[in-house]
Amino acid sequence: MIEIITASLFKFYGLDWLATIAQLTSMYLIAEKRRSSFIWKGASTLLYMGLNFLIGSAPAMAIGFVFLWMNYRAWRMWGQDG
Repeated sequence: MIEIITASLFKFYGLDWLATIAQLTSMYLIAEKRRSSFIWKGASTLLYMGLNFLIGSAPAMAIGFVFLWMNYRAWRMWGQDG
């Protein structure tokens, strides 16, 4: 049983778990109206892109670049009157 849990935790070098933690942190911070949420979102996107590279999912890696651009744009626009 412990082997199954260990294999699951480290199958993708922990990238999946780190990305999930970063994503949840980002969601919490955006709910608190904190601009730092965009840094966490960018980190989670990069981690998910690394995970998608490991599993060989080119479309998921491609959409990661779109998410990074959107995240950067939202970070820049934060607090601007629009």
